[in-house]
Amino acid sequence: MKEDFVGLHRDLVAYMLVWARTCEKKQPPHDEVRSRIRSLLEAQQERVTRESMNAENYKQGRFAICAWIDEMIMNSGWEHRQDWQKDLLQTEYYRTTNAGEEFFERISHLQPEQKAVREVYHLCLGLGFKGRYCWDDDMPKLKEIMQQNYAMLPGPPVEVRDLGLERLTPEAYVEEASGTPAPKPKPALNRTKLLLYALIPPALFILLFIIYRFVLGGALNSLTA
Repeated sequence: MKEDFVGLHRDLVAYMLVWARTCEKKQPPHDEVRSRIRSLLEAQQERVTRESMNAENYKQGRFAICAWIDEMIMNSGWEHRQDWQKDLLQTEYYRTTNAGEEFFERISHLQPEQKAVREVYHLCLGLGFKGRYCWDDDMPKLKEIMQQNYAMLPGPPVEVRDLGLERLTPEAYVEEASGTPAPKPKPALNRTKLLLYALIPPALFILLFIIYRFVLGGALNSLTA
């Protein structure tokens, strides 16, 4: 059975996306945020055990998620971010404070068969993780890494509607929810054609990936319902 580590992290990522939109206004307590994140991570671990997933691969992907969360929080306007810095997720789970460097070391050492893990790293890059490539001059290198990683993602034929290429605006989802017939499916894209999208700016990858994995998956809707 194909392991879906992106799907495994879906609820946690959805929680953090909602948190990022509201933290400056609501300023939730440190303990509340920490407890919620720990609870979601524990639920992941229980599912990994229950479904006999590869525990080592899970931990590899979780590292990327923890690094992304730590960076997001430290770059936010949350009044408790200095308290968070004293006990980063990367420190609690991996005994490091250098995830900005190690993220890219880990991604460079992923094996060809670890495609499900690579997908998690690509998700974090798409969601804005920069790590050591945080300066304007680093953007070309970061873009290159994203493109290289994208080219190594799982690559069976994918239909346009599965990626959301024909639905890039919120209005499209409103129309679908109202019962308007969805656009007629377009022909499937083979792997070679998909790789051409490596020439498109990373911002579009971000949009497509979020639409595909979270908006279409309904994670945000279920979390905020």
